[in-house]
Amino acid sequence: MVKKSRIEICPICSKEGKIKEVWTVNKYGKKYNYKIYDHHTVKHYVGSKNIRKTTKKGEILTHILELINSTNFRLSVFSISDIKAGLEREGLKYNTISIRNNLNLLNENGLLNIIKKGKRILFVNNISSSNPGFNLTKAKFILIDREGDGIIKSHDFLINVKNISDNYLNFVPIGITGDSPRNFQDINFVAIDVASGKEINPMILLNQPKSKRLLLKFIQPLPPKESTEIEFFYDWEENSPTFTFGSATEIEEVIFEIRSIGKNELKVTKILSDRTSNIDISDRVMKSNYENFYISKIKIDGLLPSSILFMEWNIAPNSQ
Repeated sequence: MVKKSRIEICPICSKEGKIKEVWTVNKYGKKYNYKIYDHHTVKHYVGSKNIRKTTKKGEILTHILELINSTNFRLSVFSISDIKAGLEREGLKYNTISIRNNLNLLNENGLLNIIKKGKRILFVNNISSSNPGFNLTKAKFILIDREGDGIIKSHDFLINVKNISDNYLNFVPIGITGDSPRNFQDINFVAIDVASGKEINPMILLNQPKSKRLLLKFIQPLPPKESTEIEFFYDWEENSPTFTFGSATEIEEVIFEIRSIGKNELKVTKILSDRTSNIDISDRVMKSNYENFYISKIKIDGLLPSSILFMEWNIAPNSQ
């Protein structure tokens, strides 16, 4: 008799399968349970005594990413056995096939490179590479003082990501920083896939008190040469009234905006890639009002690689 059907990770092949929980009675009248994992082309039958704890979708991938980006894992080149041993030190046990499949997935998305030494396969951490397989063609940053106390807390960022590789792109890494130590769960981080309107669950690569590195997975894999938009929000107070932005590649358009209940002034300095020239471009700042906010906004076209934008602001106390 079939009890129910759902998706789980198969303990035999470590791939997703639609399962059926089944019970039957043998010729001696004894009842026993087993599961059928349906992988479309093949089915795996697992008796109740052989069923281990199931793995949630994405769990192994998340733990591998956390491991290779942790301060405790110092290997830049590593094998499957290194990852397995590192996970076991954290009390996590997964079979070799599951680990290999997830490392291959990271390789397919450009986050790892594979090198072969004879019959041995090694992986190189490529997440911090200067050639990540994508460009940020456009970026918009809105920093908001919602409470009228002159302190920026709310951040609203919109990025346009273009896949410049020859393979489908599934992830994009981002980094955010703050002036005060915060746990990730305290900054109310939310990411949205703009095209679908669906929320993206971030994978945490680095969770230091004043610095977070995250991996955002696209709702649908991004084809080569195609672009998509991601918007993300978080709350983290800016104790210092400054913001810095730079890109390793050329970016077509950058928009920076300050919104506050009290009047504000914005100064913007462009630091050229050779670091020998600083240009004050504050005369390009535009003023406007929206709802109950004073807005200072600047738009920069054609920001060259390694150039830096340095923004400083002053917010007057709310007089309302």
